[in-house]
Amino acid sequence: MKKILYSPYFSFCLFIALLLSAPARAAAPALDGLWKGPLPVPGGQLEVVFRVVALTGGSFFATLDVPQQKISRMAVSVEVRGDTIVFMAPEAGSQFMGLVSADGKALTGTWQQPGYQVALTLGYTSAPISTAKSARLTPPYREEEVAVTNTEANLTLGECSRCRLVKVHFLRSY
Repeated sequence: MKKILYSPYFSFCLFIALLLSAPARAAAPALDGLWKGPLPVPGGQLEVVFRVVALTGGSFFATLDVPQQKISRMAVSVEVRGDTIVFMAPEAGSQFMGLVSADGKALTGTWQQPGYQVALTLGYTSAPISTAKSARLTPPYREEEVAVTNTEANLTLGECSRCRLVKVHFLRSY
């Protein structure tokens, strides 16, 4: 009976063979950025913009903008199924399901909402980078520096408070 010799070379070759024979796992496509496209509607078209940010753990944060309808930052859930991406906007009762192109720069699929279904292609653009030193809030907000001093402990706590200005109308009764 022949003796089988195990050498480091044989173990290395066996390891490489196992790696090559294992099914390749498809990596999730890079979705970070803006996905824009013209949504055909009766009487014209609307620009739709999905803003997508990758989170830790492989999940995504996304919003939907439709500027012509004054829709901004509507919550969207993102589901990745291989090379298929699903954007779901439950607040609007809508969803987009599309395939990622080979170059990763386009999503081609279908927009669906109650009573309406249409083909839609979204193109990728990277999200603009803000270079502002600090964000300025648009009216009707005001900023106020607030400080509270504790003389016993010799401590001062401070923060920048942002307050929404609200107009209150009082009705007089005579």
